[in-house]
Formats: sequence, structure tokens, C-alpha cells
Amino acid sequence: LGYAKYFPEATHAVGDDHIPFVNAGVSAVDLIDLDYGPNNSYWHTANDTVEHCSPASLTIVGRVVMATLEQLERSLALK
Repeated sequence: LGYAKYFPEATHAVGDDHIPFVNAGVSAVDLIDLDYGPNNSYWHTANDTVEHCSPASLTIVGRVVMATLEQLERSLALK
């Protein structure tokens, strides 16, 4: 898809909203922008709203999620 530069390899673990799902045995993916807002000021605040999200970022994440779901669907159909 050509979006690899937007998904750098993690340099450290991030504890976030996905942890309770993982702890309950549910597979989860955490898509997070660690540079969200000036100095990450929007993350988990009242200002953490869609109007502060970049339309370009939402497009990229949406396309990657859709491509991933399509690939998972194909791999499950082969089983």
C-alpha cells in the first residue's frame, strides 16, 4: 500500500486501551499516533476528538485496516 513510513517499528511497549482485551485473551491491535496534538496533548483528554484527527491519517489507517481485514478474510477462507 506504500504506507510503511507511517507505521514505524515500535521502540517500546505502550500500555493503552487494548491491554484489557489482550489480558482477556482477545487478539487486539493498537493503532496510535504518539505525536497526536502539540506535545501529545490531546491523547486521552476531552480534546481527543475526531476534529483533531488528521483526515490524511484517518485515510491511511482506514486503508491499512481494510487491507488487513481483507487479507485475514482470505487466509481464513483457505482453512
